[in-house]
Amino acid sequence: MLFVDLDRFKLVNDTWGHALGDELLRRLAKRLVTCVAEGDAVARFGGDEFAVIMRNVQDVLHVERTAMAILDAASRPMTLSVGPVTVGACVGVAMVACGEVKTPGEMFETADRALYEAKHGGRGRFVLGDGASVAH
Repeated sequence: MLFVDLDRFKLVNDTWGHALGDELLRRLAKRLVTCVAEGDAVARFGGDEFAVIMRNVQDVLHVERTAMAILDAASRPMTLSVGPVTVGACVGVAMVACGEVKTPGEMFETADRALYEAKHGGRGRFVLGDGASVAH
C-alpha cells in the first residue's frame, strides 16, 4: 500500500481556485494509473492524497520503482488551463511479506506513518514502512 500526498497543492487551490485544483487532481490520477501494474488499484483517498494498492509484488525493488515513478509523475509540470503547473509528492509505503498477516488498519497506519516521515524529511521522498527514506 502506498499513500501519496501532493506537495504545494494548497498553493494551487489558493492561487487559481478549487476548479483548477480539481483539474490537476484528475490529470495526476491519469498519470498515477500509468505508474502501476495492471491489476493494481489507484484511488483518491481525500483532499490531495491518493492510495495505491499493489498486488503480486515480487520484491521490494518493484515497490521502490513504483514509488519513484509516482514521484517522477507528480513532479513533472502539468499543462492546465492556466498553463504549466508543478506540484510534487511524497509517498509512504506499507508492505506485508508473503505469509505475514496484517489487517487493513495496520497497513493504513504503517503507510500513514511512513508518509508523515517522508513529508517531514523534505519534498520528493518516499519512505518504506521500516523507515528507509529515499529522495527523488
